[in-house]
Amino acid sequence: MIVREAHIVTSDTFSRLAMIDATYRLGLSASPYREDGREEYIFSLTGVPVGVDWQDLAAHGVVDYPEVWVYLYTTNRQRKEDIKEIAANKQGQGLIYCDSLEDGEK
Repeated sequence: MIVREAHIVTSDTFSRLAMIDATYRLGLSASPYREDGREEYIFSLTGVPVGVDWQDLAAHGVVDYPEVWVYLYTTNRQRKEDIKEIAANKQGQGLIYCDSLEDGEK
């Protein structure tokens, strides 16, 4: 059984789903924490967390720290001119966050 958004599995409504008979259980969540303090139940119902401590994983060579560049602009014109140069000169893959779909398409 794979539970996406595993942090909801401990709620009163969804906890019944965790009782489904399954040979294996895997819970996926980017935020395995709850305001009501039921985090331990997430791990009890879906398994021991993996990847909660990014620094520990990096120290063991499981993950690597990505290289990140952050550019801040005061004008749209400056941003639009610079983005062409950045996209043309940076090696590898990257993400460019935009304020609108129209800007992203450009």
